[in-house]
Amino acid sequence: MKEEYDSLVKNKTWSLVDLPSGKRALPCKWVFKSKTNEKGEIVRFKARLVIKGCAQRKGNDYNEVYAPVVRYTSVRFLLALAAKYDLEMIQMDAISAFLQGDIDTEIYMSQPECYKESDQVCHLHKSIYGLKQASRQWNVKLNNALLKIGLKRSKIDPCIYYSVNKSKMIFIAVWVDDFMIFTNDKKTATGIKVKLKEEFNMKDLGEIKQCIGININRDRKAGGIMLDQEKYINQVLERFGMSACKPVHTPIEVNMKFDKKPKNEDGNFPYREAVGCLIYLAQVTRPDITYAVNKLSQYCNDLGIQHWLGVKRVMRYLQGTKKLKLCYLKDDSKEITGYCDADWATDPQDRRSCTGYTFIFQNASISWNSCKQQTVALSTAEAEYMAMASATQEALWLRQLQAEIGQGLDSALLIYSDNQSAIRLASTDCYKAKTKHIDIRLHFLRENIVNCKVKFLFVNGCNMVADNLTKGVTLAKHLYCISKMGLRFRGSVSK
Repeated sequence: MKEEYDSLVKNKTWSLVDLPSGKRALPCKWVFKSKTNEKGEIVRFKARLVIKGCAQRKGNDYNEVYAPVVRYTSVRFLLALAAKYDLEMIQMDAISAFLQGDIDTEIYMSQPECYKESDQVCHLHKSIYGLKQASRQWNVKLNNALLKIGLKRSKIDPCIYYSVNKSKMIFIAVWVDDFMIFTNDKKTATGIKVKLKEEFNMKDLGEIKQCIGININRDRKAGGIMLDQEKYINQVLERFGMSACKPVHTPIEVNMKFDKKPKNEDGNFPYREAVGCLIYLAQVTRPDITYAVNKLSQYCNDLGIQHWLGVKRVMRYLQGTKKLKLCYLKDDSKEITGYCDADWATDPQDRRSCTGYTFIFQNASISWNSCKQQTVALSTAEAEYMAMASATQEALWLRQLQAEIGQGLDSALLIYSDNQSAIRLASTDCYKAKTKHIDIRLHFLRENIVNCKVKFLFVNGCNMVADNLTKGVTLAKHLYCISKMGLRFRGSVSK
């Protein structure tokens, strides 16, 4: 407690004053926790002082609270660039980040228990843990500091900062208090680190090995960067009693249909927790489980034994594939290539179709999604057309990010579809009575095709990489899709 209290006083977090008339002091409390080593032995006890933010009132104690974090897609894109250009990858951490933000409103806090010196209260000058606006105030201060040292803030992803000058390039991705620095100039990187340490209490963690829950390994000789979450998968399997389960080869059965829970069936399973853990995996490094997790997440409020068995099947699949790595392999091309697909009315409950797409850069996926469409499609062409529209939205975002940091191309971003009717519908001006009701998407797609932002090409269904993002597929097709997405078992990267 003394160590925490002394650090707050040293940081000039507050000053003791008499409580002004008409003001109130927010309560605070001590939170205690222990830190263990890899053997589970307690090595340290820690105390943290937190203000009770639940007592704050909007308009009086805070206004804005939103603070952005970098998109996983942006992080994967930068890691792919690091593989392409053999960039240095440096990690830094801001110590006690939330305590470094400046307060934007007048806030008073009662003195911490065991450290009351008088009847006075603490007038906060800097943020403290528990404040609703603490993360925002840190982000505001950080943004000002990064702009001051000469970096530009991305308009596409506000947590990406960059500087591209002739042959020198530096990119910084910020996840709250974690900094991922990518550069081809060590001298520039050293200067940035020095300036950051002048502004904040920073810790240099060296080359990126593990960040935001991702294990990052590098094979510089082969020009590859590998991402995995094996440690997290083991934690999930242990948490839900699946550490010794028998593996399966695919995350979901072919043509699997889930029904609503029968009225007399007990649904008392840790379903939401399990699905939440799987969603995190699917979003970060495992596109191969995305479709299965998307389907299972639709039954969080109406689950039965069938759905729980579906969750356990995904975990059994992870048991056998925990060593899969998302591998970015150096390629001379700057092009991002997309694949989009859709099933048609396979959900018997509402007959809405499923959209799936993935975008590949440096031989591995940097973006992917699987989601239920918002309206019922009246034909396979319409379902595929809706998928093309969703893929185009993501493609435009990727193009803008690519262009903003000096990696843009004049040519259209290629997206492959396995439905020729949908491609013709998007590429021609012909009027058809059966498709007039999809007018808005029609014009959106055509406009971007005419402006050479995207270009759709036909690919045979057997070569559709996004197939396992829209349905359960056979083992052979599943292996084809994940290999094209860049998922490999190899300990090192090779073509």
